[in-house]
Amino acid sequence: MITFQGIQEVQAPTWGEEVRLVYLIFRSDEGRTVRCQTLAASLKEAVERSRAKYGPGEVVRWGTRKLPIESLLLGGGEVLRGRRDHDHLDDFIRLRP
Repeated sequence: MITFQGIQEVQAPTWGEEVRLVYLIFRSDEGRTVRCQTLAASLKEAVERSRAKYGPGEVVRWGTRKLPIESLLLGGGEVLRGRRDHDHLDDFIRLRP
């Protein structure tokens, strides 16, 4: 379960084993709000990666984009490295904070 804006717990959406670009606005428990992006096979995986980087917190907004990424993507926030980067290197190198 993932808490969205501290209001409710919902079953995290899944899209099978397909790896997608997931971008999040994440608010840590210390009050820091960050934008980040990562390659992940589920929203849960992306949220776990952001919690590992920024500590406990909640997702404020999120979105996904299917691969392949065909041009540079600018302004998506900090790129969080993950285990899927190596398998999708062409897509990963097109991400820019």
